[in-house]
Amino acid sequence: TAHEITLLYFGAAWCNISRPFSQQLKSYYEEINLENKKLEIIYVSMDKFAEEYDAGAKDMPWVGIPVNDPRVADLKEFYNIRSVPTLLLIDRRGE
Repeated sequence: TAHEITLLYFGAAWCNISRPFSQQLKSYYEEINLENKKLEIIYVSMDKFAEEYDAGAKDMPWVGIPVNDPRVADLKEFYNIRSVPTLLLIDRRGE
């Protein structure tokens, strides 16, 4: 891939911590990718309803995995996610 760093961001619109964290992360994402794309973030929605995801995702400049996508449950289990927000740095093998 063209980017150097991949982060998995587990968050939710209903979470009082995720909302301001998303804004800070967005600023960092835009700054680090200003000249060259160095960082990719994959947002893994832990929202309960599609409307929550849609409301939060419209302001995100990165890729998102929406509510009810089977990959959400798989990633949550694989990485043992217990709370949001959780940010994981992963390598090219997904570890």
